[in-house]
This record gives sequence, structure tokens and C-alpha cells, in this order.
Amino acid sequence: IVSGSENLHIEPSGHNALNNGTDLSDFFQDDIDASDRPTGAGTWDIGADEVTGPPAPVATAATNIQETSFSANWNASTGATGYRLDVATDIGFTAFVTGYNNLDVGNVLTYSVSANINPNTTYYYRVRAYNANGTSGNSNTISLTTAPPAPLATAATNIQATSFSANWNASTG
Repeated sequence: IVSGSENLHIEPSGHNALNNGTDLSDFFQDDIDASDRPTGAGTWDIGADEVTGPPAPVATAATNIQETSFSANWNASTGATGYRLDVATDIGFTAFVTGYNNLDVGNVLTYSVSANINPNTTYYYRVRAYNANGTSGNSNTISLTTAPPAPLATAATNIQATSFSANWNASTG
């Protein structure tokens, strides 16, 4: 599969040549354009060309952390046309938050995570960059804990002319 007549370049999508080659990194480290070949089974493209996506973005600290929401942030990845976001309740990303497994968030550098988020809970997020040539590996992982729930106010007691006692129920966490 070529993108032009006899030029040996692979189209970036729509066929089985991607990630189906044999790892020959002991013999060849670069493709015909001097692009680095990855190491490991199932990562090489078939043929002389290696289709490569943008580099992995760098995730940065979450902001606007509330009881049931936060903003996930990352730095731009050169050549990216969009990003995919994962949010989980474990650092191994086996327990994804519903709706946040490989979520295409478009070409933005921050995303408000607000669906299915609970108070006083630790979350982890990571992102990947993509373009027409492929998808990067995962960014670094960021962890955060959402704010505890607000306490519930109860009726005032000991009401005097110039004072009163404010009361509330304890908040978990």
C-alpha cells in the first residue's frame, strides 16, 4: 500500500499494514525516512515505512477541583490535531470512569471532567495526542482528590439578642 506511485510510504489508516510487522530492531532501527522504529511485537508497520503520530503530550496538574468535577490539563503535542482522555479510579487504568475511556476531547488543552465524578474520591487521568498519521503513547499520569461534600447546615440554637450558635452536620472526609 503506497500513498503515491512506487514511493514505499504507507497510508496512515484504513489497512492492515499498521502495527502488523515483525520487530527487527536488532537489525534496523530506522525506516526509509530515518524515522525511529518502535520496539516490541505488534508495533512495527509492514514494509519500509513507519507511520508515526505526534509525540505524547505532557499532562499537567488538575485545576478547578470541586466536589463533583475538575479540569484535566496538558501541554500541546507538536503536530496533534486532537487528544484522547482517560480518567480512572485506579493508577493502572483498569477501573475507568464511565464515559472517560479513550474519550475524544478534540483539539483542546483542558477538559472539564464532570460526569460520574464523586466527592472525596481520588482520580487519575492521562491523555494521548493524535493526527492523521496515528496516535501517541500515553502521557504521564496525574492524580487528584475531589473536594469532600459540603456540610449540611442545621437550625441555629441558643439564639440571643446579639448572638446565636450556628450548627451543621459533619462532612465525610
